[in-house]
Amino acid sequence: MFGFRARRAWRRLAKAATSGDPVALSMLRGLSEAPASPRQRDAQATIAGVWVATRDPDLRAVVVRTGALADGRAGLVTAALHNRLLEYWSPADAPDAAALLADPDGQVQAGTVTALQAATIDLLAALWGAVEDETRRTPDGAAAPWWTGPLPMALLANPSPPPPPSLDALWRTWLAAPDDVLWRALSRWRVPGSADDVQALSRISVDPDPLRLDSPGMRPALLDAAGRGGHPIAAIAQARILAARDKPLVDAVCDAALTQPVLASFCRTNRLAPVDPLRRSMFRLLTDDTERSRELSPKARADVVAAMRTPGELLASLWRVAGDEPPDESRPRWQAPLTATLLAHSAPPPASALDALWMEWLVTPNPVLWKALSTWQVPGSSDDVRGLSLVAIEPDARRLAADDLRPTLLDAAAWGDHPLAAIAQDKIVAADDQGLVDAVCEAALAKPELAAFCRAHKLAPADPVRRSMFFVLTGQPEQLQALDPDGALLSLAYTSADKATRSRLRKEMLSSGELDLVRVLVGEDRRGRIQTMAEAEVRYLAEQLAERGAWSDLWRIVLDLPLLRATQMMALFSDGWRPGDEDSRELFHRLATVDPAALERGVKKMRKIWPLAVQQARITFQGRVNDVSFAPDAPLLAVAGSARIAGVVDLTRGRLVERYEGFGASVGRVLHVGGGMFLAGERTNNAINECRVLRCANRRSEIVARVRGTVTSLAPVGADRFVAGTRAGDLLLGPIVGEPPTSVPVSRLGLDRYDDWPRTVAADPAGERLSVLGRSLVLADADASRVLARGYQQTVVARALLLGPDLLATSDQSGNVNVLRRANRVLRPVAQMSVPGLGGLAAVGSRKQIVVANRAGDLLFHDEATLAPVGHVPGPGLGQATSLHVDARGDFLAVGYAAGYTDVYDLRVGDVPSLVTRPLAGMVPAHLGVLTAARKARAASKSPSLVLDLLQACLEHRFRFDIEISDTVTLAAGEYDIALA
Repeated sequence: MFGFRARRAWRRLAKAATSGDPVALSMLRGLSEAPASPRQRDAQATIAGVWVATRDPDLRAVVVRTGALADGRAGLVTAALHNRLLEYWSPADAPDAAALLADPDGQVQAGTVTALQAATIDLLAALWGAVEDETRRTPDGAAAPWWTGPLPMALLANPSPPPPPSLDALWRTWLAAPDDVLWRALSRWRVPGSADDVQALSRISVDPDPLRLDSPGMRPALLDAAGRGGHPIAAIAQARILAARDKPLVDAVCDAALTQPVLASFCRTNRLAPVDPLRRSMFRLLTDDTERSRELSPKARADVVAAMRTPGELLASLWRVAGDEPPDESRPRWQAPLTATLLAHSAPPPASALDALWMEWLVTPNPVLWKALSTWQVPGSSDDVRGLSLVAIEPDARRLAADDLRPTLLDAAAWGDHPLAAIAQDKIVAADDQGLVDAVCEAALAKPELAAFCRAHKLAPADPVRRSMFFVLTGQPEQLQALDPDGALLSLAYTSADKATRSRLRKEMLSSGELDLVRVLVGEDRRGRIQTMAEAEVRYLAEQLAERGAWSDLWRIVLDLPLLRATQMMALFSDGWRPGDEDSRELFHRLATVDPAALERGVKKMRKIWPLAVQQARITFQGRVNDVSFAPDAPLLAVAGSARIAGVVDLTRGRLVERYEGFGASVGRVLHVGGGMFLAGERTNNAINECRVLRCANRRSEIVARVRGTVTSLAPVGADRFVAGTRAGDLLLGPIVGEPPTSVPVSRLGLDRYDDWPRTVAADPAGERLSVLGRSLVLADADASRVLARGYQQTVVARALLLGPDLLATSDQSGNVNVLRRANRVLRPVAQMSVPGLGGLAAVGSRKQIVVANRAGDLLFHDEATLAPVGHVPGPGLGQATSLHVDARGDFLAVGYAAGYTDVYDLRVGDVPSLVTRPLAGMVPAHLGVLTAARKARAASKSPSLVLDLLQACLEHRFRFDIEISDTVTLAAGEYDIALA
């Protein structure tokens, strides 16, 4: 519409006016009021902008008269001036609100306030955002609260609430510092906050419906609000509580009132109290200013409060508080206010508190406690009070006489002057049960209180033998005389009594002076009795016989005693008495003339130097000895040779009695099973070559099984089964005679048959367990069907012994010996040792020991459970030990050597020192045979001959009419050569 020159001229005019040129301003003023001018709007905008910048009054009049609106930010000022701000205000312009409110023109301010009060949601959010920005720019410690500025004050008048963040800030401010102006805005909006810290309390402030407020989730906030003394919200919350009148809410208010004075005052004013009677009584106890309340300690008061505010059984909690109350030396615990109140309650306390009350009464009885306990009629539950409390309150005496309560009843009856003792004794009499009377009398032997009770009520055991002893030990000689005038019953009682009871009987009989103690001690079974009599008994018996001059009886007693004690008793003989027969007189003379002190020194020396085993024979073979095995039922030794030959040696004659050849490979393992039969297992250097297990008997052999690779081990499983391990990774399990064995792959036991094949197997003596051992250790049942425990060691097991169902001993090629014990499903090592050049491992079951042969053939004896050393026997020092075996009875030991010989040891000789201290009455003819075999040991050890000679003389005299020693095995001593090859 305008040409270039016209537009250029206009720009110059507007620039000049903006710069304050009067002429230009005058021209624009005229154009702004000239409706026909095409430049009217531009002129008005320029004039409005100049006015905003200069605030010229004349220009303001033109702006007001023409309704001019400036461009840019100045346009907001002129829009506010014309009260048209909302038409042009966008959320982006919200930061200018504070400046508009601070504009020097009052009409601009008023227009801004009007616009703020009518702002819509989008703009309102931006405006409150501007407030937040302004608040962040305000320095801390400002004189006026943030919400009192012009902009937030204007926004508070808006009917629409602020956005959530700003509303939360307003609620937060009012809750911290209440103000009427702020409350009017918040109450007008009636919108609760959304932030966690203000949501509940703001909802309480604006939501008048008590049903919505009375919920478990709102109760903590409602109680918090009601307890804010001096804050307007307290009155609001209290009004909400009263409007709700909900019992659970009232209980919650009362619980809170226990620690909040404002709520306590509110409850008293409005007569609020818990619904539950127990809670109501506790509430009044804590909130009323009474003497009983003041007697509660601060801790007890706090604990009662905690109990009342904790969900659960209040009575149990209160009893716990009462139990935790510190003792007051001025009064018993049961007189404390809380405990006394609870004792009067009709309901019994919980188990723990009831147990404590029972225990207190049992320790310190008092009538108040007993009244409560007897009223409740509830026994305790813990082990230490249940039985005694039942004795106290159980009305049925027959129930107390039952097996489960009888011991407790007897214990209670012996409680001296405690009331429980009288209660228990009355119930014993009322039960009228002879079995109970017998038990009371048994207990009375150790408890004087019960003895007095039995005497007073004429109670005695039903059994005449026990009754005779009872009368002696409870001081009733008249009763004993009437029952047992000849002492026969008392003698039987003495025989069956234990050591302590015998000592008491002797003491009582001696003090009474009316009983024949000799007759009681000896009885009819002199020989059997002497082995169980204590030294004091024997000494007393011997002295009594000597005093009576009963020399024959005394001589018979001496011949039954241990050797050393017998020589000591010889000093009692006098009057020149001697036995009647010549043999007895000779022995009498030897015993009477020996010096007991010298004999005792000889015994001590023997114990120090006596060997655990003595070599009796050496059997020489042609070829290496791979394995040896004793027969379980005869003095026979099976020997496995490297030249594909095996044989059986008669140890009593020193002869090879059976020889077997024709084996397909070297015989690596041999197991004598008794009945003239042994099993032989072949071995090979090739893992895939065939080997066999053969049964050899009556000079014939038959194949039991064929396997691939070496038969690594043979072991008996009980009396009639065996187990074999193979290089192929299988176990052979089966009867010794009969059906072929079953092949069980070790993979069934969780082992790798190609890598962890059984290097050895073992079975416990009872045949209940098997152990399969390589690098991994497995303990299984006797059928190898179930794994009971596992173990592992770094080295591969070469030998093993299953000492018991749960005790295993192993050794490797390097001589490391381990003892492992089963713990649940794990074989755990319990002891270890190392024997360089270990050549054999065996168990001496009769001694609970294991024996190890080292490279030189030394025999090292150790405790089987701890491997503690017990002793050792030097070996020959030649060859290399390859095998070690002990017979089933623990009498003999054999060591095989690679040099082609086997040494046989007598283990029985090692028990000779113990024979010296055993009663001669318990000896058998076999012991004389052992002493005969011990002569070589005596020569080797240089033990005092006095001990052995005297012991042998006593045994020869004892068995002079029955000298056949049928069960004594005498090995063929010396060295003998047997052509096994």
